Amino acid sequence: MHSAFALSRTAQTGWYSSGHAMRRAAVVPHALVTRPAQRSPSLSVRSQADPHAGHAKLHDFCMTIPYGGVALLSGVLALVFKAPAVGLHLVGAGMVISLCSVLSIKAWKASSSSTPYTFVCAGSSGYIAYQMWQRVQASIAPVPSGILLALSAALAVFCVYNIIAGGNPPPAQKTAAA
Repeated sequence: MHSAFALSRTAQTGWYSSGHAMRRAAVVPHALVTRPAQRSPSLSVRSQADPHAGHAKLHDFCMTIPYGGVALLSGVLALVFKAPAVGLHLVGAGMVISLCSVLSIKAWKASSSSTPYTFVCAGSSGYIAYQMWQRVQASIAPVPSGILLALSAALAVFCVYNIIAGGNPPPAQKTAAA
């Protein structure tokens, strides 16, 4: 009878109600007893099986190469449409990001750290985001500036994530054919 009351009461108040644990403890006395934390032996096996353990899920150059092209194209279009100051900033930052992307690929293939290149890409895209934020605030071409602002901020956040997560995943190891 008590469990039927608890079941109907849980259905009325929702599964995650504050009194659920107490009702569960009344039905199952050991429900509130805590046990000391034990280290799971499968945790180390799981981290060894995951190829991305200790690394970002995506390489930095997978995002920086297309973004560098967008920044370069945006800079060229700004130069064509008579915005030379912004155009030169975009072309310069796009070239820096593209160069760092190529160097990042080379470092990744050589199994060395590409964190400095990722850091430079984050700074360059952050700079572009700041420049575009100023243009949006001044209502100078707010739609293209807003789009580039969103892309630049997203890339800067991704690059910071990549650095914090431990960098690019290592290249896949080729198995020797027997």
